[in-house]
Amino acid sequence: MAGNPIQYTSRTYNSILADINSDPLLKDKPAWWKQCVSGVGDVLSMWNNAGANNAYLRTSFTRRAVADLVALLDYFPAGRSPSSGEILFYLDRGVSFPVTISRGDLAATTQGSLAVSAKRFEARSQEVVGEVTDTEAAADVDIASDKFTNLARDFLTGELVRLTSSGTLPGGLALATDYWVIRLSATEIRFAESLEYAYAGAYIDITSQGTGTHTITLFSFRKTVYQQETVDQYVAGDSDGQSLWLEFALAHKGILEATIAVVVNSEAWTRIDSWVDSLPNDKDFKLVFLSDGSALLQFGNGTYGKIPEAFSVYVSYATGGGDDSNVSVVGQVNIYAGTDSDIDGVSNPSVLTGGADEENMEVSKRLAPLLLKARNRFVTSGDGGALALGYGGVSLVSVARNEYGPLSCKVVGVATGGGNPSSALRAAIEAYLIDKSILESVDTRFLAATITPVNVTAAAKVKEGYTYANVEPYFELAWQLFLSESGFEIATAYESEGIKGAVEKINSIFSASFDAADYTQVERLVANLDSADFGKDRQESDALGYVDVFVFGVDYTTITVPSFPIVLAVDEITAVGTLTLSEIP
Repeated sequence: MAGNPIQYTSRTYNSILADINSDPLLKDKPAWWKQCVSGVGDVLSMWNNAGANNAYLRTSFTRRAVADLVALLDYFPAGRSPSSGEILFYLDRGVSFPVTISRGDLAATTQGSLAVSAKRFEARSQEVVGEVTDTEAAADVDIASDKFTNLARDFLTGELVRLTSSGTLPGGLALATDYWVIRLSATEIRFAESLEYAYAGAYIDITSQGTGTHTITLFSFRKTVYQQETVDQYVAGDSDGQSLWLEFALAHKGILEATIAVVVNSEAWTRIDSWVDSLPNDKDFKLVFLSDGSALLQFGNGTYGKIPEAFSVYVSYATGGGDDSNVSVVGQVNIYAGTDSDIDGVSNPSVLTGGADEENMEVSKRLAPLLLKARNRFVTSGDGGALALGYGGVSLVSVARNEYGPLSCKVVGVATGGGNPSSALRAAIEAYLIDKSILESVDTRFLAATITPVNVTAAAKVKEGYTYANVEPYFELAWQLFLSESGFEIATAYESEGIKGAVEKINSIFSASFDAADYTQVERLVANLDSADFGKDRQESDALGYVDVFVFGVDYTTITVPSFPIVLAVDEITAVGTLTLSEIP
C-alpha cells in the first residue's frame, strides 16, 4: 500500500504541488485536481497556524482569542466607553414646578455637518426638577465689578435665570427677562444677555444696587449625559432550554457594556466578565466582542451559569462612544433631541470627555500580566494606576498615597482624548478602586487634576533647502506633543498600532489632517517623545532638544514664552495653550 505522497513539512501550495508532481502515480493527474488538492492543503495549514497562534497570548490576533486568554489571568479588556459630562437643559419660563422629565426626553445632539455626523447624548435616569432660587441683598451688589457677591448656591456659567426683587432690581437688569450666568466663584456671578455672551464672558453693566432683596430663579438644570443612542428591547433569539453555551449575535456594533439588559421569561439576567464564579442556577450572561466590533450574547452550560429556559431572549442596550465621541468645544451640544414641551433648549457648559474605543489588543496583552502581578488588588500606588487604566476611559493616571492620612490616596487622571475625566467617570473609577482596596475601606478620592495650558511664543530658523511653509506643521506638532496631556496616549497608540494608529490619534486630538505622506516626520517625533506627566517639570533644554533635533529642517529655535522651568505640582500636568510660531529671517 502506497504511503502519503505529501510530506508532513509541506504546508504551502507550492510545496504540496511539488510533492504531487514528484510522485510517479500522481504527476500525470489533471492540473485542476493538483490545484484543488494543493489549495485545500494550503488553506488547512493556514487555519492550523492561525489556531496555534490564537492559543498563545503573545501571538493571538483576534479580539475574542485575546479576551479569552487574558481572562485566564483574571483580566478583562475595557470595552467601548462613551464621553460623558454635564448638559444644561433649559426650561420653558412658564413651567410649573416640580416637573418630572423622563429619561427618554433627556437627550441632546451636536449640530453635525456634511463632514461630521451629529453626536447624540442621553441621560440614564429621569430627573425631577424643583424650583431653585437664591437671594442677594441689595447692599451686596458690587456696582464697580457688575456682580452679585454673596450667593449661597454655586452657579454654573451658562445657567438660565430670571430676577425679581422685594424692592427694585439693580440698574441694567429687568423683570421677566432671561439672563445667563457667568460664574466668577462659588459665591459670585455676573449676568449676560445671551448664552453666547455668557460663554464669551461679555457681561451686563450694573449701574445701581437696587433696593430690598433680589431673588434669582433658575430655569435650567444640570444632568449627566453619555454619548449614546438607545436601542429598544428586541428578541435576540430563542432558547431551547437544553443547548450548552448558547450564543446569539446582536444586531448592532459599538455596544456599550454598561447599558445592556437581558430578560428571559420576564426575569432580568446579570452580565458577568467570567464564568469562574457563576453557579449552576445563576442567571448570568456574558457579552463577547468580536474583532469587527460586533458582539454575541453567551449563556452558561448548567455548571457555570444557568441554561436559559425555552423562552425568547430579549435584549436592549445603547450604542455609541469611542474616541470620536468626545466634545472639546463648549456650547457644541446645542440641539434638544427630546419631545418634552417643558424643555426648550440645551447646551454643554464644559467639554465632554472619556470616550474611548475598545481596548487595543496589544494594550490588553501588556496590561493583563501587569495586573496579574498586582493580583487584581489595590495595594500599592502602581496597582491603583494599572487598575484605573484597565477600567477604561482614561489614558494617564497618578496615585498619591496617604494624601489624607494613613490608608488614603488622591487619584488624578487624564481622560481619553485629553482633559479631565467627567465627574461620572471619576466617581465610577473611584468606587472601583475602593472595591479593590484592603477591606474595601481605603479612602480613595478621584479628583479633577490641574491641567495647565502653556502658551508658547517661539521662532524657528529653517535650514538651507527647506521652506518654513513645509516645516511649520511639524514645528507646531512638536510643541503640541511636548506639552499635551495626551502625549502618553499618542505614544501608546504608536507602540500598539504603529505610525498609522498614532497619526489617527494625533488627527483626532489636535484636529489635524496628517496622512501617509507625513509618516516619516511624525514617526520621528512620536518615537522620541518624552511626554508630559503629572508633577513632571519641563525644562527649556528638554523643549529645545526635542524640537531642534527631531523636526526635519529646523536649524535652531528661540523661545520667548513660556518662562522656564515650568514647575508642576504632583497633581498638575501641562496642556497646549496658544501657540504663536514664526520664522527667524
